[in-house]
Amino acid sequence: MSGFDAFDTAHKIFLAGVGAVATASDKSTEMLDDLIRKGEETVKQGQALNEELRHRTRDIVDGVSDGALKSKIDSMSDEERDAFVRKVQEMADAAKASHVKVDVDVEDAETGDADSKTE
Repeated sequence: MSGFDAFDTAHKIFLAGVGAVATASDKSTEMLDDLIRKGEETVKQGQALNEELRHRTRDIVDGVSDGALKSKIDSMSDEERDAFVRKVQEMADAAKASHVKVDVDVEDAETGDADSKTE
């Protein structure tokens, strides 16, 4: 058997296998990096889209609420409208009254002086 070297052939097959594993490793790393990048981009796009949809929904709801309120007020008699305005004013006054003001003594850490502040 002249010209056939089994050891050389086996060695080449071994090297080809090592090369295949190395190439597969490189390609899988590249593919993984690409998938991560695309995933990050998709998440960012999704977040931006979600924020835009929230703003649009809020605008639509506000518009519908304003339209419904205007329609209700337009359909009221003068007496009903006056009663409605009084009720809304009472609700606004109650909301304002529910805000509590607290006096807080703040001590200056350097001088030890106490100042009274309302928050």
